[in-house]
Amino acid sequence: PTVHGVKFYETNEKELLFEPSIKWAGNPNIVLVLKLMSLRIKVQLVDLQFFATVRVALKPLLPTFPCFGAVVVSLMEKPHVDFGLKVLGGDLMSIPGLYRYVQVLH
Repeated sequence: PTVHGVKFYETNEKELLFEPSIKWAGNPNIVLVLKLMSLRIKVQLVDLQFFATVRVALKPLLPTFPCFGAVVVSLMEKPHVDFGLKVLGGDLMSIPGLYRYVQVLH
């Protein structure tokens, strides 16, 4: 993953609050085998991308190591997830309407 910017916030609490924008892109080698009756179908996940802005709060701040009591991580908005699916060597996501349907699901 890469960090493409960080916002730090000043609060009146004893905490450190910041929001990094995280991007990750890769080509994982994930293959699922679906069994339908006696038919076996291999589905491969390709070209996975993930973009998100997370809020990290380190609180309360303490005078001894590790210098904070807890880490709270939350997503600030719906993350962007993009990927391709290949079935039997073909690109499943090229089926008209399927890409839009999958984007609405997550």
